[in-house]
Amino acid sequence: MQRISKSVFSFFFFLFSVFAFGQETASGFQWKASSKKMVDGKYELSFTTDGVKNWQLYAAGQSLDGFKPTEIVFNDSLIKNDGTFIQAGNSKTIPSTLFAGFNVIVYEGKIVWKTVIEIIGEVPAKLLGTLSYTYGNNLEFYPSTAYSFSVDLEGGVVSTTKIKIDAIDLNNPVNNCGDDNGSSKSLIGIFLLGLLGGFIGL
Repeated sequence: MQRISKSVFSFFFFLFSVFAFGQETASGFQWKASSKKMVDGKYELSFTTDGVKNWQLYAAGQSLDGFKPTEIVFNDSLIKNDGTFIQAGNSKTIPSTLFAGFNVIVYEGKIVWKTVIEIIGEVPAKLLGTLSYTYGNNLEFYPSTAYSFSVDLEGGVVSTTKIKIDAIDLNNPVNNCGDDNGSSKSLIGIFLLGLLGGFIGL
């Protein structure tokens, strides 16, 4: 079998990504995330799953023709992670049917992934992020499947930042919008004005 070209792989990878993105429930993999403080500003994140029968989870830390099967994404650029994972579970190396010429490492059953993050500046009380993982079998392949997680960080600070909205005074608008204060108009007066406007329109 000839090795799949990068352009062809990119096309199929795009289709798989569109289909698989956000399919945590559909994938059947149920994850649990937790954190442990190491030193100030450094935490170990743990991701655990019991796996799914007849499905294999692609190991973190390997490159499949330039594609990383496992990544962690944070919305805050001050949270750093070098992509290194400590992995525990039942793993095996098999020849890939999709990536010709590649051997891939997969997990079956329960696994635990651990990685270290570093937070620059103030540590939040709660950490939000996304674990992007890949799973499949001999016939199917689902990359970049998203698991959104939220974990408490020991010693983190609850944000007290509030958005202040200046009060709006309807009686004193910044600009004249073409109408005077409507509080002095009675309901009957408004009705008669509307009725008059209707006749003028006719």
